[in-house]
Amino acid sequence: MFHTLIVFTTLLTFSAPFVTLAQENRGHAEVSEASAAQDTNALRLEVKAAAEQDASGDVNRLLWFGAGMGLAAVGITIGTGVGCLVSALMNPEIDDWYGVPVPNETQVIGTLIGSTLGCLASPIGISRYPLNPPVVRLLGKSPEYVESYTNAYRAKARRLRTVWAAAGAAAAGGGLGLCIFGSVQ
Repeated sequence: MFHTLIVFTTLLTFSAPFVTLAQENRGHAEVSEASAAQDTNALRLEVKAAAEQDASGDVNRLLWFGAGMGLAAVGITIGTGVGCLVSALMNPEIDDWYGVPVPNETQVIGTLIGSTLGCLASPIGISRYPLNPPVVRLLGKSPEYVESYTNAYRAKARRLRTVWAAAGAAAAGGGLGLCIFGSVQ
């Protein structure tokens, strides 16, 4: 009786798991593919959210605002000078009755075009500046994770830098525009 009990116990022990595994995998192949796709999408969203949060914390908004403002001030000054010089060469100034040169429409338009291009140069240049996430955050991660994280981090950081640089350029352009064209009148 004892040997019969051991034989049946051994048979039940080794036969049940294989039958159970075969039954589980046979009917759920489609479900497992769908759940794998959902897991992949959830992982991508999680990685993207983490990368955007890290980029928001890493970008120094005041620094990029100041950089946009400073670069725009230099660009506006250079653009205004070049625009005024080119338009003066194309269409010379007219002297008024007292011998004082009077700017004509060509010079005003050249100055506006030059200052506008100088103002737009800083946000465009800053948006082209490459940025990579800190390597410490990517150690021990899979290649897919690193690629998704890096792409999301770069996009968010570039967007933030460009917005703050454009705000700085607009502030510099508005301030210099008031100074330049306010003194004309």
